[in-house]
Amino acid sequence: MFKIEFQNTHKYGPTGGIVVPVELHSGREKVRFDAKLDTGAEFCLFENAYGALLGLDPDSGEKKTFTTVNSSVIAYGHEVELFILGLSFRLTGYFYEAPEIRRNLLGRGGWLQQVKIGIVDYEQALYLNRYDCD
Repeated sequence: MFKIEFQNTHKYGPTGGIVVPVELHSGREKVRFDAKLDTGAEFCLFENAYGALLGLDPDSGEKKTFTTVNSSVIAYGHEVELFILGLSFRLTGYFYEAPEIRRNLLGRGGWLQQVKIGIVDYEQALYLNRYDCD
């Protein structure tokens, strides 16, 4: 038997996946939006427009190509601070090159690697702690 306790909880909706409110900071700029938990995403990926609102040049930074089942997308990495459910994380967030992509994903690299997470989908409940929290 394993016992894990969580300090943070979030109720997400019954449709649209596991969506959580997030806030990104870069310097003095910040932006709030919803993002989907995606355990299959290699990194956190955000809309191009959010990078611009943070004062970043979304089309500069570390260039990466991400492949999906039927296509590939280019995104650029920038150091940001991510706030979710009262917790903060420093990470490289990737902003899509194509401004028409309107999908925000919380992936493994940078975020999921830093948390303990529990999901009870029947109750649409997500439980969250920092990984270094006992």
